[in-house]
Amino acid sequence: MLSLRSVCRSFREGERLHRVLDGAEAEIRDGEFVVIVGRSGSGKSTLLNLISGIDVPDSGTISFDDTVVSQLPEPERTYFRRRNVGFVYQFFNLIPTLNVEENVRLALELDGVRGISARRQAVELLDQVGLASRAASSPDVLSGGEQQRVALARALAHRPRLLLADEPTGNLDSDNAHQVQELLSDLVRRCGSTLILATHAEAPRALADRVLELSDGRLHEIAP
Repeated sequence: MLSLRSVCRSFREGERLHRVLDGAEAEIRDGEFVVIVGRSGSGKSTLLNLISGIDVPDSGTISFDDTVVSQLPEPERTYFRRRNVGFVYQFFNLIPTLNVEENVRLALELDGVRGISARRQAVELLDQVGLASRAASSPDVLSGGEQQRVALARALAHRPRLLLADEPTGNLDSDNAHQVQELLSDLVRRCGSTLILATHAEAPRALADRVLELSDGRLHEIAP
C-alpha cells in the first residue's frame, strides 16, 4: 500500500544543513498498524508530513498504491489527503465555537455529506467512541481523553484508508492514554484502515503489528 524509497529531507538551521531523513525506506501493507518510535527531534513528524503529502522529500519517492505522492503538484497532494488520509495529533485541534457533534459533522460536510445524513453519521461516530451523549457539549467542558476521542471520530469521518497519529496521547495521563490507544487500534482495525502512529512512548508497541525505529535518518524494524 505505502512504499518509501531512499527518502531524504533536510532543513537549514542558520549556516548548518540538518539532515532529518537520510535514505529512509519502508513498506507498509494495507490494514497494518505500524508504530514509529524515536527520540524527540528524530524526524517522526517530518516523516508523517511527507507520507501525507503536506511536505515533499528532497529526494527519493513516497508511493501510495500506484500513485507517487511525492511527485504530485500541491493541489493534487491536497486532494489525495482529503480522500485518503486522516490525522490525529497530540493537540486535539477541536474548534471551540462548535459543539462536539458539529466538530465531527464539519469533517463530513467537507467530504460532501450534508443535512440529516451528516448528523446521523456524526452521532454514529460519536457512539463508536462512547460520546454520543456529549454531542451537544462544548469541547472545553470535556476531559483531555474525551477531546481526543472526538478528534478520533472526526479523523475517521471520511473513512480514510490511511490514518496518521502523531503523539496522539502525549497530553493525556497514563490511564486515558491507554484507553485512547486501545480505542484507536480497535476502530482502525474494524474499519480496515492502515494506521501509522508516531510516538516516544512504549505502550502502543504491544498493540502494533510492527514497530519501526527512526534513528540517524533511517527506519529500522525492531521487536514490538
